[in-house]
Amino acid sequence: MFPRPYEELYDCATDSMQLLNLASVPSMQQKLKVLREALQFWRTETKDNTPEKLTRDWFDHETGTTLDNSTKVRGEMPGVQSGGITVINKNALGFN
Repeated sequence: MFPRPYEELYDCATDSMQLLNLASVPSMQQKLKVLREALQFWRTETKDNTPEKLTRDWFDHETGTTLDNSTKVRGEMPGVQSGGITVINKNALGFN
């Protein structure tokens, strides 16, 4: 699926291939709201954040072929900027 939708919600028990995105189905909006609230609560509790400088994809998600990224630079790890986690030695973990 190109490009990916902003939100995705699947019933993995009945749709194991995740073909029907339920996030746009009107009858699922209340469930989606509950899940958004649970996610926001968890992110607040754990000081999780979405980094502004994300790691670019190194492989095509559909074909698995390597993308033309001559410099594989990792972006910011989630939770570092917000103080959720502390990385003692970024270089040892492969982060620049």
